[in-house]
Amino acid sequence: MKTFLALGALVALFQSTSCLERGVYQIKPGTRFHPLVLTDIGDIGDALEFTAATGAPTQAWSFTPTDGNTDEFMIQNHQGSYLYCRKEVGSSCLAGKDPQTFIARRTLLGTYELVAKDSGYFIHSNSRWLEVAETADSFEGVFALVPINWHVTPMSLLKNNS
Repeated sequence: MKTFLALGALVALFQSTSCLERGVYQIKPGTRFHPLVLTDIGDIGDALEFTAATGAPTQAWSFTPTDGNTDEFMIQNHQGSYLYCRKEVGSSCLAGKDPQTFIARRTLLGTYELVAKDSGYFIHSNSRWLEVAETADSFEGVFALVPINWHVTPMSLLKNNS
């Protein structure tokens, strides 16, 4: 029983710590192997969409920690727009001109839940857009944050080098 309680406490501690570092990431719905990434396709105030990964600056999102907090971030793309989510459930997240703080919560699968700190609402993907939700109790509520410098080494290259 003590082992079970200790394991539960360890899991809770792990989930409350994001382990995410300052950096530039692609935001993918679900897993890092998803073909779509979050893209700023327009102007300030326009909804953010998931589109095919092209490596464009509008698909690169800088996660900058707020005042020494290790799991709270401002999220900005390389065009200068910030990720901004309204405070109404079901509303779309937009390209904003002002920063908004998000809490990145790492899941046991290595993905992340994103929570708007000011509202406490979760961010969801509906396959096309980001939107505000009350909970992250489904696959739509998790995101793969893939570092821009992350890449796949084909197995054939690994086999040829051994």
